[in-house]
Amino acid sequence: GVDVTLPNKIVVIDTHLIGNGGFGYSDVFYDAPVVSFDEKGAIVDDTIASAYVRFDFEAGEWKGNFGARYAKTTTDVNKYALVDGVLQPYHDKGSYSDFLPSIVAVRNLTDDLLLRLGASKTISRPSTNNYAQADRIVLVADDPETPNTDETENSWASLANADLQPQRGTQYDASLEWYFDKQSALALAVFYKELDNQIIQDSMESTIEGYGDQIFRIT
Repeated sequence: GVDVTLPNKIVVIDTHLIGNGGFGYSDVFYDAPVVSFDEKGAIVDDTIASAYVRFDFEAGEWKGNFGARYAKTTTDVNKYALVDGVLQPYHDKGSYSDFLPSIVAVRNLTDDLLLRLGASKTISRPSTNNYAQADRIVLVADDPETPNTDETENSWASLANADLQPQRGTQYDASLEWYFDKQSALALAVFYKELDNQIIQDSMESTIEGYGDQIFRIT
């Protein structure tokens, strides 16, 4: 629960000062073999163009509405990326479009009891952080003092994905609603939802531009 930042030098007892009552940075130890990059901010702009239409209807004992919405989302991401091992401004752009129909139908079973049915397609856009959280790359250098061990195998990175699509869903709803008094109701509802393209965090081993054939564990 405490945020502590340590320098990139290993703090150790200085063998040269033993007996003199002191300790500090030892000149017989090397810098901690970690190269890190400062986190950089990002700007994400979502432009959403949409058109929609709705029709009300009555058919026998049923009434309700149906319609559709067309939405096109364009995402501009201005952030930083590694080029030859150096963080430089980077721009990425993506887009996706969706056709989202829906229908709701209601039937009065009695004067105060009604049945409501509905179906629709929906989307849930990715979080801004999913698009453009700051990249973090840690390259663990090989220790010359241990030639038989390859410390670079512990190198890792956490990278955002600027090409995410939204989570898409199809949902069906049904409810039985009893309006037994003024401003009073009792309802029982059931629903079924199918969700596709769920956003998850995944890991893989791969190279990163600017680091040659060095393998990183990338999340």
